[in-house]
Amino acid sequence: MNILPYIILTTSIILQFIATFMAIRLIWVTGKISAWVVTALAISLMALRRCSTLLDWLGVGLQPLGPNLLTEIIALTSSGLMVIGLSMIGPIFRNFRRLSEENLSQSEQKYSLLARHVPGVIFKGYSDGAADFFDDKVAELVGYQKEIFNSRRIKWTDLLLEEDLPYAKATFVKALKTNRFYVREYRIKHGAGKIVWVQERSQIICDNSGNIDHISGVFFDVTVRREAEEALQHSKEELTSWVQELEKRNQELTLLSEMGDMLQSCAKAEEAYKIISSFLKQIFQEDAGALLMLETPANLLRAVSVWGGYTVKEEVIPREQCWAFRTGRLYGASAYHPDICDHQKDDTDNFLCVPMMAQGEALGVLHWQTPSAQTALPDSKKRLVVTVAEHMALALANLKLRDTLHHQSIRDSLTGLYNRRHLDEALTLEIYRATRNNQPLGLILFDIDHFKKFNDTFGHDAGDTVLRELGEFLQERTRKTDVVCRYGGEEFLIIMPAASLETTTQRAEQLREQIKLLNIMHQGKSIGKVTISVGVTAIPENGNSAKTLIKIADEALYQAKAEGRDRTVRGQSMEDKMEPKGDLKSPLPLGLTCGHT
Repeated sequence: MNILPYIILTTSIILQFIATFMAIRLIWVTGKISAWVVTALAISLMALRRCSTLLDWLGVGLQPLGPNLLTEIIALTSSGLMVIGLSMIGPIFRNFRRLSEENLSQSEQKYSLLARHVPGVIFKGYSDGAADFFDDKVAELVGYQKEIFNSRRIKWTDLLLEEDLPYAKATFVKALKTNRFYVREYRIKHGAGKIVWVQERSQIICDNSGNIDHISGVFFDVTVRREAEEALQHSKEELTSWVQELEKRNQELTLLSEMGDMLQSCAKAEEAYKIISSFLKQIFQEDAGALLMLETPANLLRAVSVWGGYTVKEEVIPREQCWAFRTGRLYGASAYHPDICDHQKDDTDNFLCVPMMAQGEALGVLHWQTPSAQTALPDSKKRLVVTVAEHMALALANLKLRDTLHHQSIRDSLTGLYNRRHLDEALTLEIYRATRNNQPLGLILFDIDHFKKFNDTFGHDAGDTVLRELGEFLQERTRKTDVVCRYGGEEFLIIMPAASLETTTQRAEQLREQIKLLNIMHQGKSIGKVTISVGVTAIPENGNSAKTLIKIADEALYQAKAEGRDRTVRGQSMEDKMEPKGDLKSPLPLGLTCGHT
C-alpha cells in the first residue's frame, strides 16, 4: 500500500483545520460576520469531507477506497494556498482595524476638542423636553451637571420661565411645519437662582415615517448681549424721553414768549386776561387753574381768567384766604403745607398757588392744579408754573404802569375828569361817528360863577374842593357814553353822543339845577351855593366841526354870563349867524374861553 497519499491527505486535513481557525479569527478581528460565515462554512465542509476520507482510511464507516494521489495533491495545494492567503489577509485586516480605531479615537478627540472650545453647549434633545449633553459646559450655563440631564432627573423644559414657554412652543411648531430648523431665544432659571438668556439653534431630525426622532442643536449664553440690548433700548427710550421733554420745553418757552409779546401789545387789562387764558390752555394742556388779581383799595382777589375747565369757588375772595398771597411764597399741598387754601375748590394733593410780585408790589395769585394721580409734582412742572407767573406778573405790571401813565396823561389829577388833551381826540372821534351815522351830537360848556370868590374867601384849597366835588358829581350824573372833561380852570365840557340840541339843552338845565343843590363843605364849613353858566351847541344845528362847535358854545356861555349868570343859553345856529336879528345883543368879544367870573 502506497502511504504517500494518506500522508498528503492528513496534511491537507490539518491545513484545512488551520485555515478554518484562521478564518474564524479573521472574522473576530474584522467583525464582518456576514462576509466570512460563508468562507468558514465552505472550509468546514471541505474539512469534514477530508475527515470522512480519513475515517474511511482507518476503517471506520464505508469501505476504504483509497485516496487518489493526484486529487489529494491538489487538495493539499489548495489548502496550503488557503492557509498562506489567510495568513496574509489577517495582518491586512488587523491593520485596517487598527487604523479605524485610531481614526475613531482621533475623531473623538477632535469632537471633544471642538465641544470644549465651541462657545456653546451641544445637545441632543427629544420631543418630551429631555436633553442629552456631551460636555461639561452645561454646568456653567445652567448650574446643573450634565449627568442630571442625561439621567432624566431634570428636563430642559423644566428650566424655562413660564412666560417664555408659549413663544418657545410656537417657534418649535412653526419650524416643524417648515424646514425644521429654528433659532429661538428665551430665559431659563439658573441653579444659583439667577436668570440666563439662552439662544438655541436646532435642527429637528425625523424618521422615515415623519415622526420626531430627536433634536440636534447648540445652546449659547446670550445674557450679556441681551442685557446690553436692553440697556441700549433703555438708553434709547431715555434719550427719546429727553428729546420729547426738550421739545415740550421748547414749545412751552415759545408759547411763553408769544404770550409775553401779545401782553406787551395789550391796551387794556381785560385784553390781557383773555390772552392769558388762551395761552395757559396751550401751555398746561392737561391742567387747570385761575388767575386772581388784587383789586385796590378793597384788597380783594378777583378771578379774572380761568382755563382747563377750572370752576371758580367764589369769583371774589378776601386776600387772606390764599396762603401764598398771605405769606408771599409758593404754596402747595404737602407735608409742610397741610392745609389747602380756602379758595381751592376740591381737596387735591396737586395744586400750587404762586404769588405774583413785580417791582415790589403784590399783583395777585396764579392758582394751578392738575388732575394727575402723581403724589408729588415734578420740579420741572413747578419751575414752569413759577416762570409763567413771573412773566405774567411783569407783563401785567407794565400794563398797569402804562394804564397809570395813560390815565395821568388824559385825566385831570384834581377832578378825575378827562383833560383838554383827551377832549380834542374824543370830540374829533365823536363828530366823525355822528356824521358817518347821520346822528346828532350835543355839547355842554359851562363855567362856575364867581369862582374867584371861593378862592378869595376860603382860600385856594376851598376852590380845589369845589372843583373836586363837582368832578365827582359829574361822573355820577352823566351817561357812560358821555365824555366829561375839565376844559380849563373852572370850565367844564360834556360831549353827549346821539343827543339832539333839544335833549342837550334839557340835560344842561337839569345839571344846572342839581349843582345849585350841592352842599359843599370845607374844613367843616359850607362854602355856599354854587351856580354855573351854560352854553349849549349841537350837530347839525351849529355845524359839524370841533372848532365851530366849541366857538359857538363859548359864545353862548359868554351870553349867559352877560345876561346875569346861572342860566343856560343855546348857541346861535348857522342860519341865524348868516341872518343876524337887530334885537339880539351882540356877543361878547371872542377869544376868551376860560377864567371868567
